[in-house]
Amino acid sequence: MIVEMLDDRVSIEALGLIPHFFERALYIEGQSIQSVADKMDTLYHYGGFVYPFEGTIVDKKGRYLADNDDDPLDPIARITKLGFTLWVYPYAIVGLIDDKGNQKIARFD
Repeated sequence: MIVEMLDDRVSIEALGLIPHFFERALYIEGQSIQSVADKMDTLYHYGGFVYPFEGTIVDKKGRYLADNDDDPLDPIARITKLGFTLWVYPYAIVGLIDDKGNQKIARFD
């Protein structure tokens, strides 16, 4: 697993347990995005992808555009493992993308 902090004002500690959930959810190569999301939800216990957010990750820099009038959010971290990328945003929003471009967005606060 590779964790890349993208905002110098934010420390890795601000990510809380999100990297841990992601790493534990991805234990074998070839998992589906739903399998990873389900495992993250099980580890988190409080919703996560069970209550998905609307919107999309719009570019390779990981900008998240919500399905409302809010400005796009720039990610504060990018975590990669086994062909998956987990973008972490302010407000504990995360975006999970597989190597096929499938996306899931939720909040892990």
